[in-house]
Amino acid sequence: MNNLNPIKTHFTQFTIDLIHKETSEPTSIQQFVENEPEYDLAFCSGMKILETNHSKLIIDPKIFLSTLDQINKSSISHLQLKNDEKPSLNHFPINKDITSDEVGIREIIKKIWLEQSHYALIARSDNISYAYHLTHEYFALQKGENQSHQILYKNNSINREETLTLISTKILELYRRGLCIKMKQNRLVMVIHIEASEREKLALSIISDYFKQMNQAQSDLEQKHAIIHVIKNLSHLHLYNDGNARSLYILANLLLLQNGMRMFYPQNMCVFEGCSIDHLVDEISEGQERFKLMFGSKEELIEGLNAYESAVTKLKSFILPDNMRQALDKRNFNFLLRLTAALPRHLPELKFLLENKQILNIDIKAKGKTSGSALDIACKYGNHEAIVLLNSHGLSN
Repeated sequence: MNNLNPIKTHFTQFTIDLIHKETSEPTSIQQFVENEPEYDLAFCSGMKILETNHSKLIIDPKIFLSTLDQINKSSISHLQLKNDEKPSLNHFPINKDITSDEVGIREIIKKIWLEQSHYALIARSDNISYAYHLTHEYFALQKGENQSHQILYKNNSINREETLTLISTKILELYRRGLCIKMKQNRLVMVIHIEASEREKLALSIISDYFKQMNQAQSDLEQKHAIIHVIKNLSHLHLYNDGNARSLYILANLLLLQNGMRMFYPQNMCVFEGCSIDHLVDEISEGQERFKLMFGSKEELIEGLNAYESAVTKLKSFILPDNMRQALDKRNFNFLLRLTAALPRHLPELKFLLENKQILNIDIKAKGKTSGSALDIACKYGNHEAIVLLNSHGLSN
């Protein structure tokens, strides 16, 4: 099984991607908070919706959508967006990485060409001004940024299946090249253009189909298929200005719990955007095992995230000098611990950090590049109270 960590992991890992979709490198909470200050606390707030609703089976599409709205509002509360209404125009990138596969791209192309008039797909060449445009009405080539589209195929009932194959071949040829590295642009971009009221109607229709599938499901596998379809389709609809992937990641786990299945932890939250149905079945199954190994149970995860949120909120209430405040804002708790060890007046903060070292994932033995450990710093500055306190937590010279 890929990317499984047999060692139990700190619960904040659940709030971030296991692997960055572009670099394929592991991610950290510090990276996410650097990009979005207070990201972690907002995500914990979104998880409160899961905690409150996991044992209540939702059977009404409007309540379902309202629950998703609540998750999104909570999980991006730190962004303070000026407009939290559902946008009429939205888009998201799709590249050749862990959040897509060729079958998934074929599914998107088929969806646009044969089924949906609200979506478009742009496939860029390495020359950024050269791109294919796929809509429900036509497939066109644009040879310059200000140039009109050259229609290659019009969508009609006579040759739709034949042109679907030709279109798929051209788009997949570009997809296989990966990122447009020279131009620093995404290879594929999915565009959604639909008024907010119509977008909500379409979302409710997608959710209604989910309930029909669930009512007919005879096994966990069929239930997983229903969950994948609703999350994937809502992902493509891209309901919100921001936080779509994290909101649907929380929702997917909520639906698993409501239907008697275990939570999952995917490689990346955006996995529903470009991966095929079969790939996503495997992703959920592997993600369920990954979750068990890394976080234990739902109860352990929720208890840990609640404790973490409480501890960080308490730390934010301390009156801290600028360097300590910056360390806290970056969630660099190891550095914050070393800073508090220097002077006696910061003994309350040092004591709090040590008491919550597991909750905050603090390595009390961690050393700075030049400063040494917290104990080294306490000794350097003759902070005897800090030395005694650190000794009581297992540190010694």
